[in-house]
Amino acid sequence: MSGLTWTSLPTSPTIYTSTAFFLHIHFYSLSKHSTVPT
Repeated sequence: MSGLTWTSLPTSPTIYTSTAFFLHIHFYSLSKHSTVPT
């Protein structure tokens, strides 16, 4: 969402960004194929 939080991290933001993006798509796919609202 906000890229400012990633740039403030001392470590490489690429790891967190890719992981967060993967999890976002993953749970988004699950929510579309699931009857349980999240």
